[in-house]
Amino acid sequence: MNAGELSGFSRLLDKLEAAPGSVAVLSDGQLALLANRLPLFTPRAAVILGEVLFRRWLYADRSPAEITEIARSKIPAVLNDECDKLALQRRALFEQESLLEAFEPLAHSSQEMENRIWRFFSQRARDCLLADGFFPLLVGHGEGAVLVPFQFRALEPESAKVRDRTGTALRKWSSAVASLEKDAHCELAIELLIEFGSREVNIDGASLGLPLLIAKERKRGCQLALQRHLE
Repeated sequence: MNAGELSGFSRLLDKLEAAPGSVAVLSDGQLALLANRLPLFTPRAAVILGEVLFRRWLYADRSPAEITEIARSKIPAVLNDECDKLALQRRALFEQESLLEAFEPLAHSSQEMENRIWRFFSQRARDCLLADGFFPLLVGHGEGAVLVPFQFRALEPESAKVRDRTGTALRKWSSAVASLEKDAHCELAIELLIEFGSREVNIDGASLGLPLLIAKERKRGCQLALQRHLE
């Protein structure tokens, strides 16, 4: 590892130490750097490998080579096999009322590292399946984009329109959503199902506006259909 790579690796580790869930806003390249350099069998490694497994599930047969290689070489085969099964069932899982059974802990595994990886993967996958919508976020100095799942929530007094899973307010996005509300004539308040921590990501602009409006209309349509069904 050269000096530049070492510096980048150390910065990523520091940010991950402060907010483990911020692994969700790493680019595939940054994730691969950590996975390839970090010693296995540590709590941080479990989070990183859990995210690798999640992206394999999310990308399915379009998974980048670096993600596939890390999954196959560093994650136990039993977890890869379970991930493959769930990837094939993904469409059916979206229609399933309860996702708990599909992502329950591996009963046959007595290895704590395997269980830690699976727990992180399971939470990320469930978040995607239960999300009201998604929007892409550019990360890693333009290296790529990650998918950010979100859920609508009731707006609390003096609360930001946009917050992450830890309750941290994202002020610039909140301002953009507040402006959008005026044009859309509806209340929009969301919780991002990821953690930002102190990571320096590009959170300017209103690129999340269209995904929010589409998700809002979709949710409204589902609620109207349910209401008519119950009448």
